[in-house]
Amino acid sequence: MATADFEANSDVFEEEEETHLFSSVPPSLQSPARAHACFSQARPPTHVLVAIVLCSFIAIFTGSWWYLSPSDLRSPPSAAVQDCGTSAAEALARGCQFDAMSFSWLPPACFDAPLMQDFLRQRDWQWFLDPAGQQAVPSARALTGEYDKLYVTREYHLLHCLYMWRKMHRAVLFGEGRGAVDGYIANIAHTEHCGRMLLHQPPHAIDSSDGLQVVDTYIFVKFVLCGPAVWADGDKEGGRRPGWYRVVGGEKVFTIPEGP
Repeated sequence: MATADFEANSDVFEEEEETHLFSSVPPSLQSPARAHACFSQARPPTHVLVAIVLCSFIAIFTGSWWYLSPSDLRSPPSAAVQDCGTSAAEALARGCQFDAMSFSWLPPACFDAPLMQDFLRQRDWQWFLDPAGQQAVPSARALTGEYDKLYVTREYHLLHCLYMWRKMHRAVLFGEGRGAVDGYIANIAHTEHCGRMLLHQPPHAIDSSDGLQVVDTYIFVKFVLCGPAVWADGDKEGGRRPGWYRVVGGEKVFTIPEGP
């Protein structure tokens, strides 16, 4: 496979600050209520939001830690960068797994199966074909990685961020250091995106079940790189070189979609 593709578009994350994995549905595709619930609204009191986020994180973290032991993580990858090819079939042939938390294909060494199962147990997650949330996709189908893009709730987006942070810490602590940290969570742009998204949630978005269940986010399939070299290359660009790609027409693309 050509290696030049990984070098392309190193500044994509500077240009696409507000969306990395998850992209808010444009207001034009939302109902008035959904458009009002976009992430660009007025900031709630910081101390209230921080308290809610911390309590949620602690509850999820402590409630499931007992069965997520260090031995659950796979052995670290080799020094070379591993990838999952350019299709679901190729990914499966290479032993890659589809991760529901990040909606990505991951090489075995960077796949945290117990943590993903914990994420799936937290809620009765739903995936949709449309931004109105009317055309549900069975979970068994959604988790095959065959859909290029699906729509999810605000709550899915919030917990995605929490679980990506957990995955980072588990990989660093129990996965032989940088070797088990994949190219998606290794990139600081995603951490910054999640931080901005959490801080800018309007109060009604997190203080009621109705606000959390708004379908205002779409997710798209990515192929994530794995291996220590992912970190080394990212360091050259201040941690912003993309460690993942999507596939369009059989070609690797290192940018997020322009819109639904």
